[in-house]
Amino acid sequence: MKKVLITLLGIAILAIACEKETKKVKPSPQAEFTTKVTKKTVTLENISKHGEEYVIDFGDNTDELTTDKLTTHEHTYQEAGDYEVSVKAINKTGENTKKQNVKISESEIEAQVETAEGTNATFSKFTANYAIDKGNSGELVEFFMQLSKTEDFSEPEQIFIDKGISSSEQKLDDNSTQFEFKNLESEQQYFFRIKMIQGTQEKFSNISSGSTENIESLHNLSVKASELSNSAFKAAAKVNEYDDKCLDTYPTIAPLVFATDAEFTEIITTVNYGNEANIYYREPAQTIYVKSTLAYKGKQHTLVDQISTEAICLIEFTDNNKFDAEYSSLDGETIYIDSKDGQRFIVRFSQRNIQIGDYEIVLGDSQPSENQVRVYYVNAIENVVYKTSYVHEGVKLQVYKVDEEAVYARIIGALKFEHRPTDSKNTSSIIFKANK
Repeated sequence: MKKVLITLLGIAILAIACEKETKKVKPSPQAEFTTKVTKKTVTLENISKHGEEYVIDFGDNTDELTTDKLTTHEHTYQEAGDYEVSVKAINKTGENTKKQNVKISESEIEAQVETAEGTNATFSKFTANYAIDKGNSGELVEFFMQLSKTEDFSEPEQIFIDKGISSSEQKLDDNSTQFEFKNLESEQQYFFRIKMIQGTQEKFSNISSGSTENIESLHNLSVKASELSNSAFKAAAKVNEYDDKCLDTYPTIAPLVFATDAEFTEIITTVNYGNEANIYYREPAQTIYVKSTLAYKGKQHTLVDQISTEAICLIEFTDNNKFDAEYSSLDGETIYIDSKDGQRFIVRFSQRNIQIGDYEIVLGDSQPSENQVRVYYVNAIENVVYKTSYVHEGVKLQVYKVDEEAVYARIIGALKFEHRPTDSKNTSSIIFKANK
């Protein structure tokens, strides 16, 4: 019996020993996690092992997070800075902690743009001013300038880039602060704004305006007295220099118009732009009016100038000689105009009673009949008579005023006087006064 009890006891002890050997030991916990920072939010993914409980600390003195699950957690920081994030994994065998530093930057600055009123205006352009901030999101941001005559941009304008090149909007250099609109209409208000594209979002800046100036400053019409005589004057018109050479349409200037009245109903002559006007002559204290018109993109500007003359007559020959009269008289049917140096200009009518009207100029020694005149020039110094040898088509003598004191007339067009075939003189138009 005693042997049986000893045998049973041995078997029990052996069974307990085998059970202990087959029972597994639980592993120690291993803390592990990953983080991703977006703006001011950190996303923590807990990938720890062998934990039964986890304590998460985001390092900004907020409450610790305790969980028994392997989950992803988000946490938003209130301020920028460097934070120590930790995860503690715990089980019955003990605990393990993993730490990681995360950096939270300053608050994200959104991309933005602002425009300001246009400056540096001329007749065809102005400068748009703006400020661009690309922000700090790291996303690609693009900026495009837009232009319109209407504030609601219902009628967008093409933006001039270069001759033959324009666009409905122009991409901007985000490092620049100015954009120059060119080839615009004069005296026109424009509105401009900037379109901003960031990712899939499209935004617009505030709307500002700019206006072009009128074209008056471009136009220069000058009428000045000649150095030869106060009876003579010259007139010239031009488009002043300007700095915008990239135009699809350039300013044009009309011919100069000369008249004896401010309403320009009594026109003397016209001279094409680009040519300096010939010298013109009028009776004493007679005012001559000159005008021209500048046009650009549908806008016009007219400038009128004037000058008064005094002397009786001054003839300018094409060989640069001058006939400067100091005395005139009407003797019957003949007008004599004498210069200071013995030269004489003679106009002979067919009748004594000279009337206002147009008269044909006869050639050589032909005697004038009704509505005709004979015109010749005498150089008393050389004792030479120059007779009219050629009259261009349309040239005539016009008596435009007759009063108790004098006869006022002009020869419209050029004449050719000839002494002999090898000795001739040509004149420009002539205007004179003959005292009775």
